[in-house]
Amino acid sequence: MPLTSETRSIIDKKVFSIMKKTVILINTSRDPLIDDKALIEALENKGIAFAGLDTHSIELLTEDSSLKKLDSCVLTGNTGFNTQEAIVELKTKAACNVKDVFKGKEPKYWINKF
Repeated sequence: MPLTSETRSIIDKKVFSIMKKTVILINTSRDPLIDDKALIEALENKGIAFAGLDTHSIELLTEDSSLKKLDSCVLTGNTGFNTQEAIVELKTKAACNVKDVFKGKEPKYWINKF
């Protein structure tokens, strides 16, 4: 899901309020789609069970971040994609894009196409 004014913090307090208490939220997107304040509140109040975040709305969390203090939250540093298969796919798509550009074609694998 791309980050737009409509999708920024799309998972907010209202969305958390209708989730089951057993929800395990996993966010591997590259954008701040989750309202961190609402997420922290949901975790602290047991509104959801757990969160695994590869990204969050603040790029570098401070040491005193509430997300770092929660036992019900696991954080990774934007490395969730980093598997051997993903790296091969990334390199293959990049090479295809370069080849397309050299042939005067539009790249097949856009990252930010407007």
